[in-house]
Amino acid sequence: MPDIKSEKLQTFEEQALPLMPQLYGAALRWTRNPSDAEDLVQETYAKAFGAWAKFEQGTNLKAWLFRIMTNTHINLYNKKAKDKAKTALDDLEDWQIGAGESVTSRSSRSAEAEALDNLPSGVIKTRWMKSLMSSEWWSTTPSLRAFPMPK
Repeated sequence: MPDIKSEKLQTFEEQALPLMPQLYGAALRWTRNPSDAEDLVQETYAKAFGAWAKFEQGTNLKAWLFRIMTNTHINLYNKKAKDKAKTALDDLEDWQIGAGESVTSRSSRSAEAEALDNLPSGVIKTRWMKSLMSSEWWSTTPSLRAFPMPK
């Protein structure tokens, strides 16, 4: 068993390591940060070595490594974006969160009631109510039939 593992390591080193400068160059363009690029290449090589048995010898190793690096970069980018979104809520103070809750608890009225309150005059409200009450929706809703029709 140790011979197989050392053979696997040896073939990986012989074939994959010479491509490291090309991968690093692409990673540096993507991340724009040498430290992040090194991390991305390291993560790529770790994943590639773990999946080395799945690689078909004789196929395009460079493309295979670039695909691993591309997927790794996308996953890391999405993870960072998700973590940033989480921390945005964590940065809020208690009084800011409390203010947000009071706004939502205040607006428990229906959208129709809010619309009626925002209409400009009583005449418009009366016309609007008459057209609403004459609709089929008003007449088929038992709880609304209790309201008298405006004149």
